[in-house]
Amino acid sequence: LSVKESNPDEAIAVLTKATALQPKNPLAHAALAVVTQQAGELEDALKEVEKSLEIWGDEPEWHAWAANLAAKDFAWEKAIKHLEKAVDLESDNLEYKLALGEAQIQNGEAGSAIDLLEGLDKKAKEKGKVWMLLSKAYMQHEDWNKALQASEHAAAVDRYSPEPVLQSGKIALKLGKSRKAMECARLALKRAPDAAGSLLFLCDVQKAAGKSIDALC
Repeated sequence: LSVKESNPDEAIAVLTKATALQPKNPLAHAALAVVTQQAGELEDALKEVEKSLEIWGDEPEWHAWAANLAAKDFAWEKAIKHLEKAVDLESDNLEYKLALGEAQIQNGEAGSAIDLLEGLDKKAKEKGKVWMLLSKAYMQHEDWNKALQASEHAAAVDRYSPEPVLQSGKIALKLGKSRKAMECARLALKRAPDAAGSLLFLCDVQKAAGKSIDALC
């Protein structure tokens, strides 16, 4: 049932009655969560997903769904709780682990994120996102050298995205490595010539070096 194809209020009203008639039916609550989410009522959607999980608590996809809704409301502790359960239920799911690491970083739990991400297997570490998250966690711990190493690894794995290169450049600038920062700024521009972030970072590097900048900066 999609609210795009029906009246949102009507769909929600129908499914609310269904949950009242079948309060122990997890699928009814899940269906209501779908339409309330589609209608933009994220807090209500989360409540319904959690009601589903009170009945069927061993559904990893529903825990990940609840975590996603919680994250949209910046409720990181709740997101972490659901993602930890999702990982417990499906321990080989890398996406759940990455989402958990990201939520931990957002909640200021860099140590937990580092433990989780460093413990991933070799195949998982072939993904640039793992290294980008590690870089952010190390930055939160103010371990700048490890942060730089991780972002450089991310840039090597993901050879087209400017994001890890910019991350490396910003850390290099923090460490006073102006030449390295300039190299990163130029590489980011090469990877994404039209990206405003790459150009703005180049301007920041030039300013930090005391160099004149053109009008575009």
